[in-house]
Amino acid sequence: MRLGCWVLVGALWVGCGATDSGTDASGPDVADVFQDAGTDVLDVPMDPGVPDEDGTEVDGTTDPGADTDPMPTDPGHPGELPDIPGFPYEPGEPPAPGMPAGPVPAAHPAAFARVSSFTTLMDGPVTQDRLGFLGALGTGNGHVFGQVGLATPLNTLHSLVGPTYERRPNFFGDYAITLAPVGGEPLAFEQEWAGRSLSAPVVFTEGSWGSLILQTIDFAGPADEEQARYCFVRMVTVRNVGMSDSGEAVLRVTSHNRADPVEDGVLVETSKARSLTTRFVQPGGVATSRMLEMPLGVIEAGSDRVLTLLHCAAQGAGPVATPAGDPGDWLDALAQTYGAWDAGLVQVDVPEPWVKDFLDGMKMTLKVQTAATGATCPMSEYTRTWARDNIGPVMAMLALGGHEDVEGMLDYLYAAIRYNGDLRNSYDADLDPANAPPPRDWESLPTLPTKESAETPSYMVIMYGLHHRYTGSLERAVERWGLLRRCMYGVAFGPDHLLSFTGDETFRAAMNAAFGLFLEHPHHEQSWSANSSALWLGAGREFERLAAAQGLDDQVTELRAMFADVEASTVTHYLGEDGCLASFIDRQTMAVFGPWEDVSLQVTWSGWKDGDDPVAEANMACLVERLGREPGVLQSPLHPDLIGVFEGGDEGVYTGMLPGYTLAALTDVGHPDAGAALDAVRRSLDTSGNLHEYMLFEDRKGLSLVYDPVGTVGDYTAKFRPWEGGIVAEAVLRYLIGLRPDAVASTLDFRPHLPDGWDRMAFSNLRVGQGRYDLEVVRDGVAVVVTVTSRAATDAVLTVRWDAGGPTPSRFEVDGEPVDGGDIARFMHFGQASDRTPAIVLPAGGAVVVRILPDAVER
Repeated sequence: MRLGCWVLVGALWVGCGATDSGTDASGPDVADVFQDAGTDVLDVPMDPGVPDEDGTEVDGTTDPGADTDPMPTDPGHPGELPDIPGFPYEPGEPPAPGMPAGPVPAAHPAAFARVSSFTTLMDGPVTQDRLGFLGALGTGNGHVFGQVGLATPLNTLHSLVGPTYERRPNFFGDYAITLAPVGGEPLAFEQEWAGRSLSAPVVFTEGSWGSLILQTIDFAGPADEEQARYCFVRMVTVRNVGMSDSGEAVLRVTSHNRADPVEDGVLVETSKARSLTTRFVQPGGVATSRMLEMPLGVIEAGSDRVLTLLHCAAQGAGPVATPAGDPGDWLDALAQTYGAWDAGLVQVDVPEPWVKDFLDGMKMTLKVQTAATGATCPMSEYTRTWARDNIGPVMAMLALGGHEDVEGMLDYLYAAIRYNGDLRNSYDADLDPANAPPPRDWESLPTLPTKESAETPSYMVIMYGLHHRYTGSLERAVERWGLLRRCMYGVAFGPDHLLSFTGDETFRAAMNAAFGLFLEHPHHEQSWSANSSALWLGAGREFERLAAAQGLDDQVTELRAMFADVEASTVTHYLGEDGCLASFIDRQTMAVFGPWEDVSLQVTWSGWKDGDDPVAEANMACLVERLGREPGVLQSPLHPDLIGVFEGGDEGVYTGMLPGYTLAALTDVGHPDAGAALDAVRRSLDTSGNLHEYMLFEDRKGLSLVYDPVGTVGDYTAKFRPWEGGIVAEAVLRYLIGLRPDAVASTLDFRPHLPDGWDRMAFSNLRVGQGRYDLEVVRDGVAVVVTVTSRAATDAVLTVRWDAGGPTPSRFEVDGEPVDGGDIARFMHFGQASDRTPAIVLPAGGAVVVRILPDAVER
């Protein structure tokens, strides 16, 4: 959570009540604005703390385009069924969520070959208490981005941005589509549902009222289409699935912000230096202030009306012309392009649908939030690219085989750093990497400033280290070695090599809520950070390995000396007698604050310690004892002073990363609760299969303080998160596959886990260096059979480690031959046996079969 976001909550906490949020010249009354959206919000001052173009924060004033004129008639509330002649209400079972039906899906089957099982289903309006459970269904093409699924009606297009992935500083306002009788009020849908395809970057919604269905199929135009790439496309179908004709009907598109008619059937919204042109491809639309109508006439029984609505963004004033081309062809092209990209990634074959759909859905989440420049962007609330946040997409995409995607992210970050002259917390996402200035003399620069003085630089080194492990390529690390040295040695060390907070740690408000501190406690000025130290130590291990790979022996020696000092300081100051890693130290009193989950789990997640290290084992044992709520779940309680502040949050607040941190750490140390942690991930996923920035433990729902239809904030807190989602996705893959590669040495270390109730799982197209590999794990009675198949051109060396799930060790057979017990590496953690085979040659194009049995069982 960025600095300033928790001012809202702080106002509630300190003031113990709502404040007067009256209207002034800066923009509309906040309460009135959000009432227009049909969604309740907390009546507190708005202080979004979003960055402007140079990365500083702006004051949250409303875009001039978002004026205070009354919005046209709001959609009615579901359940209030109007008695309108000619609109028959035919009771019956509503369409069950699943594969969308109708002429558009039927005509473009490749775009809907597979649809996610994560679905939003609504009976009744979107209200504040429901908003935290709902998932944003976002899509984009690197130029324009928008999302649906968060307001009434669910088809409301929200947080629309373009023609680049930069809001500067606002999104465009919301656009809702409703169906109404001519001259009448919009129909209030009895039921709505929304979902997304996993075969193409397409989201969809349906709203039903009796026999009438309003369907939207939403996508961004193909990026290689010069004009269409800047348009968000909505293929709208009105269906009459009943036995009677309807009366005269009209389709209405309503803009929340000011949008002016500029010509027949065309609306233009202007926001700062950008504009959004809204029009139907088909003729006949009628534009009035904030509204675009399309007459439909009578909708005959069993018939459909299909229209295409375009929202085209531009720099400068509108309108822009309708792009040439057939929207149906665009949809087919997107399916083809996305399918080719996905085919290069890991393919998941598991018996649990939510796991498969979560992992494949996260591919989509990461892809559509990657700008055309290569920058990975959190498109709910923030936009831009954030130096730290890249770690989630980088980790997930490396594990999924998206090496080129990761290289695009790293290349963009390097270009952005050169544009800015040094490391920063965040960067514009639409810079031109090809014309970036030459790098500076990194060694000559002074110590990094506070906001970049610890956390950010460590993540940079870790990302380059992980990239090298998976790809074997040193080219980028060598080219940028001076910058990586700055990341290690340019940080602001305090006394005894302690490190500061940056003041932008996303977890800090939730941590403060657990300790009873002011939610915006100035840790960067008053505390020393165990998180920063653990991350530096993890980065140090990667830096040493990268230096050694280049033959820089003197730098290896230099790093080891510094590492020893930082590690000794970290152990001395933060590791308690009970084994727990503390969270932070008050600088003035040197008081040590206890463990807190996101920080204390960094012992292994950061890469500082391997899971077999005694420090890692002791730390996890302590955390489970002190913070464990149930198997696989760690959660600090909310401080008593904050009870009642968060509706549904009295049991604690947590970050969207925590389910991933917990699963990864329990997996690394071989804890028996790791399987339960996988199950716990499901409870933190919203209706789109994504993670929110902050979550409430009691109901496992997102902390949703504000839904903003104006576009000033977007979402509060953010949804559809690539950072949190990437971290959790990588943790799921770490548990199921457990691949630790060394592409240079061509070694593949697998540590798979077959969850209870699963008889088989398979992952194909695993990627290490230039090789591709398949993994299959099958339960065979009391045995488990692991098959690794190579599709590489050269031999590799593999090991297989198995956590027995009890005290009895395992024995192995490799290709039918028993492995000598003396060659097996044995481990025991938390009373659980864990065993690893010796190195096994995996021939190019061949396969190795490893049979695993309890030691006392004969074949």
